[in-house]
Amino acid sequence: MLTRKPVAGYDISHSLPVYSMEKAPYRASWKTFVLPVTFITYGILARTVNGVGELDHSIHRRLDKRSDRRVPVDDYMQYIPAVGVYVTDWCGLKAKHSWQDRTILMATSHLLMAGTVQTMKRTIRADCPDGGKRSFPSGHTATVFTGAHLLFREYKDTSFWPGIAGYTVATTTGLLRMVNRRYWFSDVVAGAGIGILSVEASYLLLPLFQKKDNLREQTDARFTFFPLAIPQQTGVGMVCTF
Repeated sequence: MLTRKPVAGYDISHSLPVYSMEKAPYRASWKTFVLPVTFITYGILARTVNGVGELDHSIHRRLDKRSDRRVPVDDYMQYIPAVGVYVTDWCGLKAKHSWQDRTILMATSHLLMAGTVQTMKRTIRADCPDGGKRSFPSGHTATVFTGAHLLFREYKDTSFWPGIAGYTVATTTGLLRMVNRRYWFSDVVAGAGIGILSVEASYLLLPLFQKKDNLREQTDARFTFFPLAIPQQTGVGMVCTF
């Protein structure tokens, strides 16, 4: 916000206004988008350019030779980093934003991520390693990397450990999606890129919601939106406090 400050020794009505920036909005560097865009681009090239996707089949053949066992724990691991965004501050680490702003970031990130993933799945309709459809990109990987990157962004100024833990869970989840023969390597990489990119976009959009919230403070009712995710379904919940 821009605030007007008087200059000592002068009558403010006869002098030019002096402004100071109290709170600057989040400004993302182009470097922030290099990694997720690279991940998404690789995934698309693996699906469209001959030879690029050979790594997918090479990894799949090696996994087939090692074991036929399935590890379904990845269906639940995908939500762990998102929970950590709210739980970590109970351990004494301070998040960058309040609970309300974190909820806005969480909801915006997951809506952008889910919309992108479902649109690409329905448009591309790639085959899964196990014979299923709509392989590209990996929704589980996109979900877990959304939570992991948000966990990193909120606590990186206090400690890097939450981010490291989140990325470890996210990487493990992506590996398990391949071990379980559900997705190709390029599907997992593209899903990770979509998750990270969705979080960065949500930080750019946060000031818009904060302005609306400032106007809403003049009313009696308060609304809070939050992501709702259960196996095979995603959505948004809302709580209204009068």
